[in-house]
Amino acid sequence: MKSASDLVNFRLDTDQFQIFKISSKDGLTIDKLSTLVQFEQTVPDICYLQVGSNDVGKISKDRIVDSIIAFAEYLLFGVGIRRVIIGQLLRRDPKLVKYNEMVIAVNVKLEEKVKTKNENIVFWKHRGFWKDYSHLGRDGVHLKNPKHKGKLGSSSPMHKYWRSIRNSLILHSKTLM
Repeated sequence: MKSASDLVNFRLDTDQFQIFKISSKDGLTIDKLSTLVQFEQTVPDICYLQVGSNDVGKISKDRIVDSIIAFAEYLLFGVGIRRVIIGQLLRRDPKLVKYNEMVIAVNVKLEEKVKTKNENIVFWKHRGFWKDYSHLGRDGVHLKNPKHKGKLGSSSPMHKYWRSIRNSLILHSKTLM
């Protein structure tokens, strides 16, 4: 196991990869994104977006998809980021049937729309989170945390998710070279 602080840069070479984390205390929504993004000196080559799940059920799937795509285009053309990776939304508690149906609908529409946009906007499918709901914590929303506080076990759902994001960064950095 590694401590969470060891994983801040996804254990990637800091000379090649510099990770900027954008998060919000009370749940990141699409409307908050533009206020959180500020690159003062260094514009990253790649941006990984995991956003939209807190908007499901509050705004239409079309608005969620259009807003995510518009933000990705802003990052490409307005900020100068070379590649934007949009992460697949994950389902929540199985009792939230309507929520989960909308997550699937958003993912389908987002994947379709990304294919028609600039080739530097890509949709990333997380593997291993669709067979069942065993990856969810007690709240039915967040991924299970490792048993040891401050540690990230290699078999934990959070570590699997972390590896998925890391893999997307590695794969898409190779296509930029």
